[in-house]
Amino acid sequence: AIIGAGAQGYTSLEAVQCALNGAIEEVRIVDLNPRMIEKYKARAAAEFPKTKVVVKNSIQEAATGADIVACCA
Repeated sequence: AIIGAGAQGYTSLEAVQCALNGAIEEVRIVDLNPRMIEKYKARAAAEFPKTKVVVKNSIQEAATGADIVACCA
C-alpha cells in the first residue's frame, strides 16, 4: 500500500520493486488528489505492466492486509 501518489510515493514503488526483483503484483494507492492518482496509475502501468494498481478510498482500506505500507504524504 502506498499512501500518497506524488514523487515520494512513486519512488517508493520503484524502490520496493527493485529490492524484490519486480515481485510486487498489486499496489494499493490512496491520495486526496484524483489527478495525482491517475498520473501514478499511468506511470506505473508503463513501467511495471505486471503490477496491478488498485485505488483505495482511505488509508485504512489501503493498508488493511498489505504486506508493505509506505507512507509518503
